[in-house]
Amino acid sequence: MYSNVQVAGIRQIGAWTASTTVAGALDDLGLNSGNMMFTEALCRLLGRTSPIPFSLPERELEGCDALVLAVANWINEYDDFGWLADRIERSDMAVFLVGVGAQASMDMVYPRIKPGTLRLLKVVAERSVSIAARGEFTCDVLEHFGIKNAVPVGCPSLLLAGSSGIEFTQRASTARTVVHGTRHGYQQAVGLQKFMYQQAFKHDYDLLLQSEHPDIVLALDLVEEHKLAEKAYEAVQGVYGAGSVDATIRFLKAHGLFYFNYESWISAMKARTFCVGTRIHGTIASILAGTHATLIAHDSRTLEMAKAMSIPYVEASSIPTDVDMDVEKLLEISRYSNVAISYDAYRQKYMEYFEANRLATSPIAMI
Repeated sequence: MYSNVQVAGIRQIGAWTASTTVAGALDDLGLNSGNMMFTEALCRLLGRTSPIPFSLPERELEGCDALVLAVANWINEYDDFGWLADRIERSDMAVFLVGVGAQASMDMVYPRIKPGTLRLLKVVAERSVSIAARGEFTCDVLEHFGIKNAVPVGCPSLLLAGSSGIEFTQRASTARTVVHGTRHGYQQAVGLQKFMYQQAFKHDYDLLLQSEHPDIVLALDLVEEHKLAEKAYEAVQGVYGAGSVDATIRFLKAHGLFYFNYESWISAMKARTFCVGTRIHGTIASILAGTHATLIAHDSRTLEMAKAMSIPYVEASSIPTDVDMDVEKLLEISRYSNVAISYDAYRQKYMEYFEANRLATSPIAMI
């Protein structure tokens, strides 16, 4: 087994201080609070208190003989990870990619990838027994690029359930429903995603926010500069179908939920009775809290992970957007899913991966 393993990934935020800004918090969280989930799982399982940054500072790697990269959608058409390949090639460490995934739409067309990203994938493939991919589709994409030692184990986030596994402790009902859609930064929402935000507003559902910068600013009531306020108001104007910015702000203050550390997120989900939407980590956080959840799979990423981890899901194409969402029907999908009974098999795949790659795991319970 390796004697000194470091985990590189997204660090969760310990506390919100007077100097914390939403922009700064999102930067620290890799622009999406869901990123902390899989990093936290790997840190806990490998006995690390916190991750190191992807810049891999020399002082953090002193005496390190193995590096685990906690990653997500790195096999895509727009990112070039040549800078990280350069950094790793200058060392002699064993390196492991855990949770890596290929990003595509529901048509599952293999993405083109940048030369630097391909170089990173190949150097990691050479320095590890295997790459922990989040599903079969990613393994197929990697094989297409000549990398044949990937294994489909799912996203590590669900490992936060620990050895005790998943138990739905909350009574399944729509009484306290949380909804989530997918938007990033100041983007506008279209199609199903816009429908999700508008359903939350129309029915006064709590709304989980992960990367929607202006919505988070307004939900937390942190607008301090007039220019930022104007930009935030403009960004949310057409998203919620509220009729006025004031109505949108009132809704977000009452129902907008944003979490910057794992413990507060899980605690909040324990107080809800159902969670539904297009965010994979919003879904996983609810399941970890023992609250029923159904994912609406809208791209290769969400579909692949749902299949790999037996997450209850429906495909986006099955959700009509010209009538109100049938929340009771979506709840039934979660109620009769096998995510809890499938968990041991999912966890065992990960344990076999760590053992095969000589990565010692911590015996301490995860939660």
